[in-house]
Amino acid sequence: MRKCARCGTALADDVSAPGCPVCVLQGALELSETGSEAVILEKPGDCIGPYKLLEKIGEGGWGVVYRAQQEEPLPRQVALKIIKVGLDTARMIARFDLERRALALMEHPNIARVLDAGATQTGRPYFVMELVTGPRITDYCDQQQLSTVERLNLFTQVCKAVQHAHTKGIIHRDLKPSNVLVGLQEGQPVPKVIDFGIAKAAQQEEEQTELTGAGQFIGTVAYMSPEQVEPGSDDIDTRSDIYGLGVLLYELLTGRMPFERQELLRAGLGEIRRRICQEEPPKPSTRLARLAAGDLTSVAQRHRTQPPTLLHSIRGDLDWIVMKALEKDRTRRYETAIALAADIRRHLDNEEVAARPPSKLYRLQKLLQRNKLAVCAAGAVFVALVLGLGVSTWLLFRERAARQRADAAEREQSRLRAQAQESQRREVDLRKRAEANQKKAQTEAEKSKQVAQFLKEMLNGVGPSAAKGRDTAMLRDILDRTAARLGPELTNQPEVEADLRSILGQVNEDLGNYPGAELMQRQAIDRRRAALGGAEDDLKVAASLNSLGVALEREGKLAEAEPVYREGLALRHKLQGAENAELAKNLSNLGNLLWRLNRLAEAEAAYLEALSISKKTLGHGSAQVGAITANLAILAATRGKPAEAESLFRQTLALDLKLLGSDHPTIAKDLSNLGNSLQDQGRRDEAEEVYWQAVALGRKVLDNQHPDLAIWLNNLGELLAAKGCADEAAAIHQECVAIRLARLGSQHLYTALSLFNLARALHAQGRLTEAEIMYREALAIRQHRWAEHPHIDVAQSLDGLAHVLTDAGKLAEAEAAERESLALLRDMPGDQGRDIARAVARLDDILSRQKAASGTP
Repeated sequence: MRKCARCGTALADDVSAPGCPVCVLQGALELSETGSEAVILEKPGDCIGPYKLLEKIGEGGWGVVYRAQQEEPLPRQVALKIIKVGLDTARMIARFDLERRALALMEHPNIARVLDAGATQTGRPYFVMELVTGPRITDYCDQQQLSTVERLNLFTQVCKAVQHAHTKGIIHRDLKPSNVLVGLQEGQPVPKVIDFGIAKAAQQEEEQTELTGAGQFIGTVAYMSPEQVEPGSDDIDTRSDIYGLGVLLYELLTGRMPFERQELLRAGLGEIRRRICQEEPPKPSTRLARLAAGDLTSVAQRHRTQPPTLLHSIRGDLDWIVMKALEKDRTRRYETAIALAADIRRHLDNEEVAARPPSKLYRLQKLLQRNKLAVCAAGAVFVALVLGLGVSTWLLFRERAARQRADAAEREQSRLRAQAQESQRREVDLRKRAEANQKKAQTEAEKSKQVAQFLKEMLNGVGPSAAKGRDTAMLRDILDRTAARLGPELTNQPEVEADLRSILGQVNEDLGNYPGAELMQRQAIDRRRAALGGAEDDLKVAASLNSLGVALEREGKLAEAEPVYREGLALRHKLQGAENAELAKNLSNLGNLLWRLNRLAEAEAAYLEALSISKKTLGHGSAQVGAITANLAILAATRGKPAEAESLFRQTLALDLKLLGSDHPTIAKDLSNLGNSLQDQGRRDEAEEVYWQAVALGRKVLDNQHPDLAIWLNNLGELLAAKGCADEAAAIHQECVAIRLARLGSQHLYTALSLFNLARALHAQGRLTEAEIMYREALAIRQHRWAEHPHIDVAQSLDGLAHVLTDAGKLAEAEAAERESLALLRDMPGDQGRDIARAVARLDDILSRQKAASGTP
């Protein structure tokens, strides 16, 4: 039979029993008796020593804190803490004195300082502290909408303060937001750790530190470490504060706690201990991902960011750091608070964090992040532009000098011919000299053209394929500034300006900035036509018309794109004839547009003609042949021939890998297309693996908000939804919506597609209200874009809306939507039998439910 080490009561042999019941009961009684005797005598206006009490600003179980005014030796406001009447027993006075001595030991900018101490006329002790007037650290971060990085920088200051306390032998034991206040010093936020009321000296003897009744919790339950909630445990060390810091960091990152306070308060004593000691809380990123869409958006707004960006910033290193601080076994936590702060600093500096198990891939990722070349790439562009402007000015003067020398040579020739009668020999000699000067001038003019060509090629080399997935925001900004400078600085060189604007348009298209690409190509066409004096017979005009058509198509301006494509084709055919590689490329682009307009027969004719010309002019193994083959594969998939599409996609992928290597955006496109054909054949597991490869490569070689990345994410999200992975599908489609809203705008058809797919995923999750909103937004965009004639996209949006309205019990609205969908399907050309059958079945289901609800047989 076991016995209690404190009171000698016999205990059961079950070691899982939560401590000695006699000690627990005795502690509870002591606490209630003490609380009933506590009296507050002081009131605002009273004086205690040289301090006049202004207002009560805080009250604990055994002490009261006032804001007080001090006049001597200098006027200032302070915080005065005094023990309550009735609690001024030797035991409580010892505890009060421990807090005062703990604060007096410490001198740190992030810890509230002790300024004075004394006793009232009745002998009750008090001490005076620095007054900290700011809000709790969590409230400050949310009110100021601090980013994740700014929150981490504030938190590391708290870690340093706790480390200082530990070096003085003091354990706080109650770290929580209300004990970390944020004030402003010289306009900068400074966190201050306060309330060492339950602090413990790390090396005190037991009889000096046992200041609470047996069985009582010391601290705030939601922030307590496993060892603090163990009954009768006195073995508390500095690592308990590490756990408290972990809870605080969790709350700063997610706005939630590892174990919600209200749930703990509703639980019994044994359940509280079980949860804190045995149950693993979810990782911060997991907690955020499980929030409702509105709650997640609210948390992201308080971090001054978007939900996908917030999840991405916390997932990984910060998950590892927080969970290491919250380890149940304290030997697995950080040894010191400064070690925790150092790991956060390593994360902010893109170095390997100690909390995460090392791997070769992880080390490589960190190495790449620390050596980002985006700045170098942008710097190269800037240097190229500065050099270009300088060299252009230099070339202008050289060309002018060359023309002057050529004119001088002509004058010299005239003079020599006039003197021919005087001396035949002299005339021949001078003619040779003049011819040499003219040749030199021509050579210098040719060099000027070569330098201009070099600058064009340099601009062509700074696109996203060179950036390799790094942030291209600076690059886009420099391109915009470059475009703004072209007109004023190239006033007399319209052909050079047109060439450079065309190149800038192509780079903007590669970056996914389609409005910028459209603007540059239109201006290039205008400059070329101005230089030609209104004449159209120029191949560069034809090239710019094709590039303008691509930009318009990518913007979703399909009706505008077709006449532009056809104008460029006609001009090129007129100048170069029927069989040239550029004409084939333009034909393939026209085929893509016709495919998007669902004019499949016309699209196929354009593709086949383009493929025939490309094979004749470039050979069967060219990249252009591979691209057109991929277009034919997409056409085959559209016509319900997935096996044929797979074969063509695999041919394209093999050819592109040979020509472009593995790290190229085209390879990601090929992989995603291959995944589509596999999914169409029901080979979902193979398709999912290929889609993930495409997305991973896209994130590596493109900007994280590139429209092409959204295409590949969308394909993956649709597959996950088909496999029943609604949570993962919803997260991916939310990222797609964010990318397309940012880069394509709220009225683009691709934005509508992502909203529609997000609605389906939310519907599968049972989030019917949110799904209905997404369906209606997608429907509005599609009805606006396809207002002139019926389109399958509008019919599908109405069908999806009817489905969710049915599940929500809004049967009258569901019936109206489904009838409208059915009417559109019947008015559309082509075979719509499968979709019509589905719409009829859903309408029958709605009508049956209406009869059941009304009691009609």
